[in-house]
Amino acid sequence: MKYLITSSLILLSFVGISQYEIEGTGWKFEGDDGKQNIVLFEVDGSFYYQRKLDIMSKRFKDKSVIYDNFGGNTWEINEKSITMLFNDGGLIYSGEVDDDYETITGTYMNRGGQYGTFKGELIKFD
Repeated sequence: MKYLITSSLILLSFVGISQYEIEGTGWKFEGDDGKQNIVLFEVDGSFYYQRKLDIMSKRFKDKSVIYDNFGGNTWEINEKSITMLFNDGGLIYSGEVDDDYETITGTYMNRGGQYGTFKGELIKFD
């Protein structure tokens, strides 16, 4: 029994409990450029996102579109540092999660060299 408890504690410290605070949650992100995304973090390290369209909105009846994982959207968290790769790294978010796991702040950069800051807030239901 003692061996089982010790093994479990070592495994939990190795895996990192913080990862389980993010997976399966939804977040609203907004960049300093005004672009907004809703992101749903999956257990397997991928994510889905929905972006509020601005420039291309005339081509769609509704003003948003859902992007799935065909583009290779992945995330990774280490302690409180999170990295999100949109479309195989075409856009990279790098940030820090607050102590309550309710806010993520950081910087972004795309392949075209555009960069800025973002803030993400956990979507909560009452």
